[in-house]
Amino acid sequence: MELRNHILDIRNDLTAGKFPNEASVSLGVVLRLLQALDWPIFNSEIVSQEYSVGGRRVDFALCHPPTKPLIFIEVKQVGQSEGADRQLFEYVFHAGVPLAVLTDGQEWHFYLPGEQGNYQERRVYKLDLLRRDINECEYRLRRYLDYNASRQKTTIDNAKQDYRDVDSKRQIELILPKAYKTLITEKDETLISILSDKVESLCGYRPEPELVINYLSSNLGSPPKPEILKSGYIIRERPSIKPAIDKTNRIKNQYPSSKEKGRLRRKAFISQAQSKGIYLSNVRGVIYTTSSGRVIGIATAEKRNQRWFLGLPIQKYDFIVLICVEDGESTFPFVIPAEAIGNLDNLSQSKGDFKFHVSRRSDRFFLCVPQQDEIELTKFLDGYEIMRM
Repeated sequence: MELRNHILDIRNDLTAGKFPNEASVSLGVVLRLLQALDWPIFNSEIVSQEYSVGGRRVDFALCHPPTKPLIFIEVKQVGQSEGADRQLFEYVFHAGVPLAVLTDGQEWHFYLPGEQGNYQERRVYKLDLLRRDINECEYRLRRYLDYNASRQKTTIDNAKQDYRDVDSKRQIELILPKAYKTLITEKDETLISILSDKVESLCGYRPEPELVINYLSSNLGSPPKPEILKSGYIIRERPSIKPAIDKTNRIKNQYPSSKEKGRLRRKAFISQAQSKGIYLSNVRGVIYTTSSGRVIGIATAEKRNQRWFLGLPIQKYDFIVLICVEDGESTFPFVIPAEAIGNLDNLSQSKGDFKFHVSRRSDRFFLCVPQQDEIELTKFLDGYEIMRM
C-alpha cells in the first residue's frame, strides 16, 4: 500500500476516534507511517522504541547508523500534545539529535533543536493530517522522515532549508513595520507620488502633497498584513482599504461587506476545485453545477455564539458546501453529499432558505438537524474529490 493510502486510512480512523491513547497512536499511526516511509520497524537498532536518554525514555529513536539516534519522535494522545515540546527538548538536550518530532497522530511538529529561539521558533513545520491537503501530507512526511533520504542526511538538510526560509520571513515581518514607519516619517517622495497618482486615477482629483502626508501620519502604524492563502482559501482576510476622495478631498476607508467576503470565499473555493480538475459553473447566486450537471450550493459564514449559521435557497441539491470561518482566520470548507444529510426538508427553514447550524467540539464538527441525531461533518472537510461523484 502506498503512503497516500495509509494517510487516507489514518484520517478515517482519526475522524472515527479509533486512537484513544498514546499506545494506539504509536501502533496505528506512527509505526504504520514509518513502515510506509521504508523504515525497518522490526529492526530495534534502527527503529528503537522507548529509547533511554538521560534517565527517561523517548517513544521512538530513529537511528542511522544503527544505535546512533538521528531523529526523536515523542508521541502523545490525540489532542494532548500542547506543552509537550518542553519534554521533547529535554530528551534532545541529552542526546544531541538534529531533528525532533512531536505528534499526537493528527498533528506533527517538526523541530530543529540546534537552532536559536524558543521552541516555537525552532519548529520547522506543523502538519495536520486532517486539515492539510493529501498531497501536502505525503510531501512533508517524505521530506522529513523518509528512511532512504534520512540515511543520506537529506531529511535534515531539507529541514534546515525550510527553517532558513521560515526564519528569513520572520525577520522580514519584524522589520516591515520599521521600514513602513521610516517611509512615512521621512516623507518619502516616491510613496507620496504613488498614492497621489492612485487617488487621481480613482476620482480625477490630485491631492496636495501635504494632505497625503497628513493622512499617512494620522494612520501611522504597522503596515497592513498581506492576505494569506491556504489551500486556496483566505485564512486571514484584512479589510480592503481603497483611498477615495470626494469633491471636498476627504479620504474615506471602504471595507468589504459580508456579501463581498462571501463572494471572495466562494471564488477561492472554486479556484481550488479547479486546480484539482473539478470545474464549477455558476447558475445563479450561490448555486453552481459541475461539468456533469450535479447541483451544488455554496454557503459561507463566520462563527457567532460558538456556532456557524449558514443558509442556502430551498431547492434540490446533489452537494452542499459549507465554508465555516473562525476568528476571521481559519477556514473550514465541508463538501457534503446531500444524501449524507438525508431529507433536506428536515432542516430549519426561514425566508426561503434551508438553515444549516454547525458546531465544533475540539477538532470535530457537527451539523445540528432538528428532531434527529447530529451529523458529524469532520470527514467531509476539504472533500473536493466527493464532487467527482
